Amino acid sequence: MPYSFVCNGFFHKFFAEGKGAVSGSEYYTEGNLKNAERLHELMEEYEISVTQAVLGYLTCQKFPCLPLYGPRNIADLKEAMETFRIPFRLEDYPQK
Repeated sequence: MPYSFVCNGFFHKFFAEGKGAVSGSEYYTEGNLKNAERLHELMEEYEISVTQAVLGYLTCQKFPCLPLYGPRNIADLKEAMETFRIPFRLEDYPQK
C-alpha cells in the first residue's frame, strides 16, 4: 500500500514551477529527475495530468496495489479516478 507516492507534491511542483521550486526537497534526487523526464513523455503521449502519470505507475504493476491518495477536492478525485481508464503498460515506466 504505497503512501505518499506523489512525493508530497514533488512532481506537481516540478512541472508547475521548475527545478528551482523543488531543489531543496528530500525527493530531489537523480532518480526522481529522471522519472520526471519519463513522466513528461507519458503526459504528452497520453495527454494526461501529472497526477495520472504518477498514479499510472501503480495501475500497471504485476502486484495488487492500493495507493493512499488524498485529493483536496472533488475535481482532484475525479482526475485520479480517470487514471484507471488509461491503458498504461508496465513498459511505460522504467524498471529498476
